[in-house]
Amino acid sequence: MKRVMGLLVGIWLVVPVWAAPAKRALLIGIANYRAAGLGWPNTPADRDLVLMKTILQEHGFLNQNISVLPNQQATFAGIHRRMEVFIASLTPGDKVVILFSGHGQQVPDDNGDEIDDEGDVKYDEAFVAYDTPSETGQGEKHIRDDQIGLWIDRIRRRIGPNGHLLLLMDSCHSGTINRGEGSVRGGKPPIRPVLVKKTGGTAASGEIGSGYLDKKRVPSSGPGLGKFILMTACLPNQLNYDLTDDQGKPIGALTYAVSCAFRQLERNDTYARMFSKAAAFIDPNTQNPTLEGDGGERVLGGSFTAYQPVLSLTAIKNAGEQLIEVAGGYVAGVYNRAKIAFYPKSGQARGKAPLATGHVVNGSLTRSWVRIDSGRVAGLPAEIRAVETEKAFGNWRVKVQIAKNVPAELQRTLSQALGNQPAILVGQSGDLRIETSQNYLLLRHTDTYQPYDSVLLKAPDAVAYCVNRIIDYGQAKVIRNLSFTNPHYAIRADFVPVRVQADSTTGSVTADTVTLLKTAFPQFPSDVQGQLTIYNEGDRDVYITLINIPPGGRLSILLPDETADDQIDGLLIPAGQKSPPFYFAFNPPYGTEFYKIIATPRPLELRPTVESRGADRSAGAQNPFAFFVGNTYRGESPTPIPSDEMATTTVTFKVVPEKTL
Repeated sequence: MKRVMGLLVGIWLVVPVWAAPAKRALLIGIANYRAAGLGWPNTPADRDLVLMKTILQEHGFLNQNISVLPNQQATFAGIHRRMEVFIASLTPGDKVVILFSGHGQQVPDDNGDEIDDEGDVKYDEAFVAYDTPSETGQGEKHIRDDQIGLWIDRIRRRIGPNGHLLLLMDSCHSGTINRGEGSVRGGKPPIRPVLVKKTGGTAASGEIGSGYLDKKRVPSSGPGLGKFILMTACLPNQLNYDLTDDQGKPIGALTYAVSCAFRQLERNDTYARMFSKAAAFIDPNTQNPTLEGDGGERVLGGSFTAYQPVLSLTAIKNAGEQLIEVAGGYVAGVYNRAKIAFYPKSGQARGKAPLATGHVVNGSLTRSWVRIDSGRVAGLPAEIRAVETEKAFGNWRVKVQIAKNVPAELQRTLSQALGNQPAILVGQSGDLRIETSQNYLLLRHTDTYQPYDSVLLKAPDAVAYCVNRIIDYGQAKVIRNLSFTNPHYAIRADFVPVRVQADSTTGSVTADTVTLLKTAFPQFPSDVQGQLTIYNEGDRDVYITLINIPPGGRLSILLPDETADDQIDGLLIPAGQKSPPFYFAFNPPYGTEFYKIIATPRPLELRPTVESRGADRSAGAQNPFAFFVGNTYRGESPTPIPSDEMATTTVTFKVVPEKTL
């Protein structure tokens, strides 16, 4: 009997013992490329690593489960070694986030699996390691998409069907020439093959995505595979332009956008909804982020920290005027001039006076300093909580540069007209550039050098037209990035392509769903319509306002429909119910478009402000948001808005020509 028991113990000892599922991350970022002397400029990837680590910790990732590989540690061999260790640490059910932040480049395809060919030459997408040469070799020290695909497959098998892998590629893919002036990742031409030996395989076909996900090598689903989601900063043929925060410091576009989206997550949010929120922070005129994989899955399987309308305190300074540091910065939508109220952490009774109030005087990506204006905060930081009572807006100015080819007299006229606008900073490179081209005054995007708009030089209102279009650009950016989250006014929207048929006799409408190519967000050819349904998932009735932000930047109000009898007093959706379907047709200009949906307890009456470009101030007297929008038309600083009676959501989609999809 004793011998049998001994054998049983021996058998149990060889059975693998898996740890409980955990949240784990591997963050790879290279900022100091120049130290390697291989032709690559530096990037702000060091800030990306700090930001992403902070955000993940807010969502339950323990410090010991976040592996960071920066700069000279992230060599070709170093990345391979760390990835092996990381994969070995994974257990079934783990929720995994991997970030690659740095340069990217295309290298000659070595197995015939690529579809993005240039003539007879085919390329792999690749991440540039610390010791990757920029112009020599045949990609021997690039981290190819083939290798990334093998790691993806191993990780998905390791974490199993209950696990999640979110892969973030904040790198550039390719680019043969960069005439713009923005901080860009990559931009080196593809490495030309001397001789590429084919090792089998055929070119893939199908949708155009990031270029990193090969459907044959990385299946979208299968028995025993974990859920997989890939987000990239741009399309394969685009450059990845860094963003600039309110301190004027660069930050990775995808890292910043995804971090902002993480801070805005609401219950039941999927990766697709998260991606739509993130896309609003990336200028669609410069690049198009991509989403591939299991976008319909809940973020991290639902194990994330949903938005909370409170901020924790991290420090209290009592020398002279009281300053309070709170855990919320630009990524959380907290900017200078925001109003903050402080309450005991034990509870904030509705209508109860706060211990103190103040306003934000300085901030960073993840922290803000609040100067106390009234009252005093006493006690330990852990005993107090902060609530943003009025939301301010950062990074709202448009930087404009006047090219030297503009005639001197016109330069002076433009400088004077633009200088009278607080929203426009003249002489700084960053957003738009004014130049002359033949008989036109031309506005270009500084980063991509692509045209934004133009007007005839001899037009009597040419200067005024330029000023208004620059204001449109800045206004679109502010409204696009606008984010209010309130569980009482929680809203969700579904937007699907349909073909609508109306019966002229009965007035009835039928809509047949159209199956189009699955892409990062909905794409609508101009021969189909969009069916929008809005859901009120909060516990209070809401009125809906829908602002359209087209590629050209000119705002318009689509809902409430002023011609509909049942919307004369506003578009009301009771708590827990949904709207009737609304149908929209699409016309040029083509490109990325946004619907900003706003939920409020009372009608906004925003249309007079928008249609008069801020000249009609009647609604602003009773409506802080209308006053805010009016100020954006007038080029004035956006005024703070009370944040307790509003919620927003963003629908991101593309309008494309017929037969594109």
